[in-house]
Amino acid sequence: MAKSGHIDLSGVKGKYHVDDIEFVDKREIDFANEFRFTFEVSFGIGLTLLGVVITNYHWALLIVTIIFLGFGFFNLWRYREKYKEIKNNNNA
Repeated sequence: MAKSGHIDLSGVKGKYHVDDIEFVDKREIDFANEFRFTFEVSFGIGLTLLGVVITNYHWALLIVTIIFLGFGFFNLWRYREKYKEIKNNNNA
């Protein structure tokens, strides 16, 4: 059975420390995350197609797989560059 009661926390003390807060433009974060999301989706599709190409070799599937993987790596590179830019702007 549930019981109800009273807890006295008047003698409880605690400490906390907050580091300096760095403000970043939300649009930059959204822009970088968009590249990351596009990388994850296209890379996932590319790896799935790679499994199909390995199982059932077909030139058209191979070309589409290379395109998806290339697009995924391109977006990964764009995400990393945008992330570096955000970090450099914060440190300046």
